[in-house]
Amino acid sequence: MEAPVAIRPWLRNPPLVLVALLTLTAGGSCSRDTQQARPPFILSDSAGVAIIDNHLAAWTETTAWRRSEDPVLRIGEVEADDPGVLFARIESVTRLSDGRIVVIEGQSSEVRWFDSAGRHLATRGGQGGGPGEFNSAAQVVRLSGDTIFVQDQPAIDHLYYGPDLTFIREESLDRARYADLGPWAPCVGPSMADGSFITCRHVEPDAQIFRPGLSRGYFRLVRVTRPVDSIYDLGILGGIEQWRIEVSGQACRQRVPSPVCLRATLHPFYSSGHYAIGGIPPRVAIVLNPEYSIEVWTLDGRLERVVRRHGARRKPSERERTEADAQVSRWAAGDEALLNRFLAEMEVPDSIPAAYDLKLGAEGDIWVLREGTLQSQPEALYDVFDASGRFLGEMRFPRGFRVREVGVDYVLGVRRDEFDVPFVEMYSLDRRPHVS
Repeated sequence: MEAPVAIRPWLRNPPLVLVALLTLTAGGSCSRDTQQARPPFILSDSAGVAIIDNHLAAWTETTAWRRSEDPVLRIGEVEADDPGVLFARIESVTRLSDGRIVVIEGQSSEVRWFDSAGRHLATRGGQGGGPGEFNSAAQVVRLSGDTIFVQDQPAIDHLYYGPDLTFIREESLDRARYADLGPWAPCVGPSMADGSFITCRHVEPDAQIFRPGLSRGYFRLVRVTRPVDSIYDLGILGGIEQWRIEVSGQACRQRVPSPVCLRATLHPFYSSGHYAIGGIPPRVAIVLNPEYSIEVWTLDGRLERVVRRHGARRKPSERERTEADAQVSRWAAGDEALLNRFLAEMEVPDSIPAAYDLKLGAEGDIWVLREGTLQSQPEALYDVFDASGRFLGEMRFPRGFRVREVGVDYVLGVRRDEFDVPFVEMYSLDRRPHVS
């Protein structure tokens, strides 16, 4: 599907001023002939945007990063007397400089602190309108000295807590000034340590999005400073692809008056855009999907590089196709005629999307979740790129694990068990070369 947005001319035919072929040793099972025929190469255009095309992994047995075989820390229980270790929905998690872990429990809007061994220390917040309480606690951001603030949505307020776990203050956003800069799309994103945050605007009118067949909305990511005195346009983010069919009668559940009534469903192979913030200095990375192409932007709205990996997408197995059809059946359950129409009419991609999630590590490294969203996929598979955009190799985690934060020497994430219960898990990470 071609995106209904303007494609930059230099992305179609880059005016190259530099082509540097890298003679890197490739990991994996490629033959020597393949390695020699398709080495990684870096392209740079006249506007100063680096284009990194990756064909082979750079990691070798000596240089590959390694994680601990088992988690070095696990927080959460299925049953316990202490409600602080019971989770229903983990919205955000971070590790402080002294090893403590801070977790946002989304269902209760609580902020929970744990020591470096995973013992519950304290709980603050909760839903309400009093000091230190939230409408919906969405994200925890660590600051120097182990002070944190928690982003409350939808108001985008910031509530600060000190390293001694005491509530310090609440910082409200100037909503009137923010609204004047609109119109905004309903996709408020994460905040950064400087208080600025990510939001977005529609790229195309709603009337073009809601039509029969395969449709997808596109958004322009925007960074807004905390005083709401400056905004910076970033790249294009693709919404979730959906298949829509026109219906009438009881099948129509549309609340907004419209001459056409549509019902929509998803498919596990449909694409969705993802973005992440991280690194020092911070960058914003965006993967549009279904193409395996990642844009890296500076916070002042400058496109710095485009990172691609070739040959990574694959066709789904028969087992994956069967599981995907079963998911569609559950999403459209309750109306057999409607379900049959979806299964008969919807177009199914012939390959799995390039990315199911995206994270930026402490050193600007890029982590792309490529597999692990289906039960038939035994592991969570991440592609890892260094800060320059060079593809290093693959790193695998147990099924159900999602990376939430990558430090210099750890990977912190959330894993759901077979009963869909979430736990915080942390693995040690060794980036140093080693001799086997």
